[in-house]
Amino acid sequence: MELIKKFSKKQYDQALKSWRWLVPEEAVPLLTSTFGDIFCAHRGMIFFLDLVNGTFELVAQTMDDLEKRLNSSKGQEDLLMATLSMTLQKSGLILAPHEIFDFKKTPKLGGVISVDNIHKMDFITAVHVLGQIHQQIKDLPPGTEISEVNITK
Repeated sequence: MELIKKFSKKQYDQALKSWRWLVPEEAVPLLTSTFGDIFCAHRGMIFFLDLVNGTFELVAQTMDDLEKRLNSSKGQEDLLMATLSMTLQKSGLILAPHEIFDFKKTPKLGGVISVDNIHKMDFITAVHVLGQIHQQIKDLPPGTEISEVNITK
């Protein structure tokens, strides 16, 4: 079962265009969960771009620390949504090299984290769209009704 994906520098650059309000240009993408969350090297440490929550946070001091964390059941659940990813793959939802799992309705806009709310999506498109959504809603108080978001290329 696949839990980690890697993309080219060009793919990462395109996907992260809409996240530059949060992810520094100097951050170097290293690997990606099957849900498109991106692990980046920055300032000698490893940070995690969480697409569900719209956060960029320190997750490991070194690559060895990250590997230890990802080799644990807890780390796989916390950072890779391993059980959900494996359930999707076992059900026949197999990702092409350019695809990730994506929520049909993002949890930040009221979608639920469940098999029924997930489909396959192009990595660049999914990450780029979510960056735009998170930027537009980041300063809204919890519970704010959102009637529209604007998505650009």
